[in-house]
Amino acid sequence: VAEGKRLVAVSVPSNAASVANHLKSGDKVTVAYYDDDNVVIDDVLKNIEIYSVENEDAQNMDDIQDSEDKYNSIAASVTLIANDEQAERLVKAEYSGKVHLILENRGVA
Repeated sequence: VAEGKRLVAVSVPSNAASVANHLKSGDKVTVAYYDDDNVVIDDVLKNIEIYSVENEDAQNMDDIQDSEDKYNSIAASVTLIANDEQAERLVKAEYSGKVHLILENRGVA
């Protein structure tokens, strides 16, 4: 991870919130969250790179080789590469309990 960046994991509460398992390392996402009956799309949480996507067993989805296991695994958390301000807001979003990821563009990691 580059200097000035941190890894921050957020839980994704549903298959829909993780873009139906289409996320991969290197992808860029916007993190939206639900707070006080409002959807929040914060400019600070736009275009954040994904470090890894993990299933409920904390396995990196990129490392699952067996196609049946891949098919049956659903993302449970996503680890993002963030600066300090993004990390702070991601923690706030996580505690709101309703994080949703929006795929911006496919990465090359």
